[in-house]
Amino acid sequence: MTARLFVSVPVPPGEELRALLETLGSAMGLRPVREDMLHLTLCFIGDIDESMIGTVRACMRDAVRGLVPFTAELEGIGAFPEKGDPRVIWVGTGGSGSRFTALSAAVRREFDAAGIRYDRKPFRPHVTVARVRDGVRRPELPGFPSGRRFGTFACDGISLVGSELTPSGAKHTTLCTETGEG
Repeated sequence: MTARLFVSVPVPPGEELRALLETLGSAMGLRPVREDMLHLTLCFIGDIDESMIGTVRACMRDAVRGLVPFTAELEGIGAFPEKGDPRVIWVGTGGSGSRFTALSAAVRREFDAAGIRYDRKPFRPHVTVARVRDGVRRPELPGFPSGRRFGTFACDGISLVGSELTPSGAKHTTLCTETGEG
C-alpha cells in the first residue's frame, strides 16, 4: 500500500489570520483554506510505500532537533504564479522565513541520506490561504499593504501529514508530529 505524504508545520489561526480568511471567503472567485488545514509545507513526498513511514519519521526527528521551538511570523500576502492569472493566494513568513528554510533543508538532507524521494521544487516559505475557483480567470483580490502582518504562532514541531484527494478537495490526516525531544 502507498500513502500520499508531506511534511509540514501546522499553522493555528489567530485573530488576524481568521479575519483574512473571512475577507477572502467573501471575495468573488476565491475558496479560502479551512482553518484546520492551514499549514506550511516543508517537503512534499508524494506517494510512498507505507512501510517507509518509520524511516520518514526517524528522518524528521533527526532534522528537527535544535531547530524548534521558535516564534513564527505571518507577514505579507501574494499569489502564485507571480505572472499571469493567480491560482493560489498565500501569506508569507516575514522575518521567520529563514527558520522555515533551515527546517526544510534539514528534512531534505535527512531524506537524501535515507534515500527517500521527494518533490525537489525550490522551497518558498508560505501558507496557502485561498485557491482560485476552477474556471475563474481573474478573481477579485482584496487589496492589502505588502507588509501587512497576520499574527505569530509557536512553531514547536513538524508533522507528517497524509493527503487523500477527493472530489470535494484534499483531506489531510496528521500521522505524527516530531518536536526533536526524546
